[in-house]
Amino acid sequence: MDIENNNPTQATEVPDGAQHQENNNAPVENKEKMFSQSELDSIIEKRLGKEKAKWEKKVKEEADEAARMAQMSEAEKQEALFTKRVQEFEEREAAFNEAQAALQREKMLNETNKQLSERGLPLNFAEHIMADTAENTLANIDAFEKEWQAAINKAVDSKLRGSTPTSPVSKSNKPKDVAKMSFSEFAKYKNNNK
Repeated sequence: MDIENNNPTQATEVPDGAQHQENNNAPVENKEKMFSQSELDSIIEKRLGKEKAKWEKKVKEEADEAARMAQMSEAEKQEALFTKRVQEFEEREAAFNEAQAALQREKMLNETNKQLSERGLPLNFAEHIMADTAENTLANIDAFEKEWQAAINKAVDSKLRGSTPTSPVSKSNKPKDVAKMSFSEFAKYKNNNK
């Protein structure tokens, strides 16, 4: 709430290049959620409470660690410090390996999409075709392409295949030379071919 005017505060996200409208009476294209000052205060208090709890936990852990280290001999301190650094290194290495694997997977997906695109195959099958190595992915693409072409050919053949005629075309349906017919033959011909 605006403290002087006692009005609700508007929390909005404005996309890049968009003009923010100061006039609250003007029609707004996007639906915007309105928060009162008490709602905003509540949201901020919750967030600050979470951060304060994290900070207090970290400070307590550091104090406990310092107290524990104070009771150790020099050799025990060095061993504890070494163990802590090894653990931190292993955590960083695991995070690095995870990021490396995600990057490799993204590269493989991009290459799979490229290969599918070059062959004129649908890209939405890339996740299913992709394998752990480039060679296996290429083999999967080749197998998929064969099956895809076979399915397309089968569908085209079934659409092009028409129904066979049930009875042969009779010669009586051929148009006759009307000029050579008598009036009674013309009347019969006209009645039969309606």
